[in-house]
Amino acid sequence: DDFTRLIQMARGAFPYLIIDIPAGFTPISIAACEASDKVGVMAMISGGFEMQHMSRALEIFQTWDDYEDRVKAILTRVAPYTDEMRRQLEGELGYPLYGIVPNDYLLLSTAANNGRIVADIRPNSPFAQSVAELAKGMYISDRRG
Repeated sequence: DDFTRLIQMARGAFPYLIIDIPAGFTPISIAACEASDKVGVMAMISGGFEMQHMSRALEIFQTWDDYEDRVKAILTRVAPYTDEMRRQLEGELGYPLYGIVPNDYLLLSTAANNGRIVADIRPNSPFAQSVAELAKGMYISDRRG
């Protein structure tokens, strides 16, 4: 209840909120998801069980009447960053991918080690562009609906 009230209060002060919650479903993460207009479910491709975990997480949201509009699947550290890889991952997941963020570990490490953001270091990098497109797409789609 307190967390939900905090979200409602912040909505009055900011045009949009991004709430980064840990993996797993806790009372706080559930409250954040239920109070959200859009939920981005993210997984980092690392050759493990992330696709199975993502699939299970997406199944939980299917109880919502509008889950197809509200819940967005996003994968990070994708290599190769191609349309064919996107189709392959969507087929494996059984759910459309809203976004894919390419793998650029060296660029991310450089940014983090220098206290900067990737968009400042290499704004035209595929990583920076994909993150900008994700943010813009979620913000614009929310304003249309």
